[in-house]
Parts: sequence; structure tokens; C-alpha cells
Amino acid sequence: MAAIAALASAIAACGSSGEGFGDAGQRESGAVSPGEGGTEAGAADEGAPDTGAVTSADGFGASRTACIEKINALRATDTAVALKPLTLINTTSTNACVDRQATNDQAHDIPHYSFIENDPACKWGFPRASAQDECVIGYGTSPAGTEKCLQDMWDERLKPHCKGCVGCTAFAGACPDCDYSGSLGYECGHYVNMSAPYFSSVACGFAGAAPESSGGWSVQDFE
Repeated sequence: MAAIAALASAIAACGSSGEGFGDAGQRESGAVSPGEGGTEAGAADEGAPDTGAVTSADGFGASRTACIEKINALRATDTAVALKPLTLINTTSTNACVDRQATNDQAHDIPHYSFIENDPACKWGFPRASAQDECVIGYGTSPAGTEKCLQDMWDERLKPHCKGCVGCTAFAGACPDCDYSGSLGYECGHYVNMSAPYFSSVACGFAGAAPESSGGWSVQDFE
């Protein structure tokens, strides 16, 4: 099983890559950002993020509900910094865009391929920066698989060279003993992205067919 993290600046595309190994399997980190997407009938209206149970035209409403609820439940457990809950961006175009990111990445077998190549670019605001986590082999796209991946990402805070990330409010975890990209052996970027106080929203994308794709990849884009 693998979870993948990437970070990008909207001003200068600066990121790093590396890999390490932990309980959840191989992890890597990459970089880049922006947004557009196609349209489908039946999802949320543009500019009106959902709260509570999610309905999505692509059928991944239950997985998106699990995604936002799990992230916010984990953020609520952080005692080092008071973290506000993130808003789920659940518009038709954004969902189509992040689904395409996950689908393209899986087809190329390259985590963050779309995010790094900016194709498709999935922006919904005007952020100074954005970031992406990605769940690849082993998790699937069901609500349970999504929750498992997010928990494994959050648990990076317990790993060597990640403890300094807890309570770190610097962009990209630029604090002592917080190794965002895994250059010292274990990547902390997933936890950094999930616990960042400078992000306020997330979009969750899925590859494959809903409601379950045991081999599908999924992405979480943060702004």
C-alpha cells in the first residue's frame, strides 16, 4: 500500500521528491499545481461546497463523505495547533478534474503525474500554494479504503524525522525534524499537508468506477 504527497507554490513551482518506507508501504513526494475541469449533470452547483453527506454525479459521494469527515476528525485531534476543519469542494467541474488526475496518474503508473504536469490543473480559488496527497496501490476507492489511507498518512507524525512536523505552522513543514520529502529516510509530507493551518479546503478525486474499485487510486488536493 502506498500514499503519496506533493506540494506546489502558485508563485514558483518549487517542490522536492524522495522516498521512504513505513508501515503503510512506499511513499514519495513531488511537486506543482492550478485548475479547470469538465462538467456532468447532477452534482453540486458551482461555488456551493457541500457539508454533511455528499452527493456526487460520479457516484463517489460516500467516499467523498469519508474523505472530508476523516480529514476533519483527524485535524480535530491535533492538540499542538488549533486546526479549523477544511471545506470539501464538491462541484461538478472540480470533481471531474480531480477524478481525471487520479485516473491519469494510475494509467501512467506515476504518482502526481497530473499535478506535476499541470494537466489537468484543478484549481478552485486563488491560493498562494497548493498540495496533493495520493493513495495508490492497496487502498482502493471505497470509504473504508479512503479512511485507512488517510489514517496512515496522519500517523506519519509518529515516525522518525516527522515529530517536528507536529505543531509546525511553517509552509511545507519547514521546521527542525520535519522531513517533508523523506530525504532523511521517512516522508512526512502527507501529515504536513493534512495538518497545514494555511489550507482551508480539499477536493477528493477517485479513479475507477464507483462505489468500489479495489485497485483504484485517489487524490486529495489541498488549497
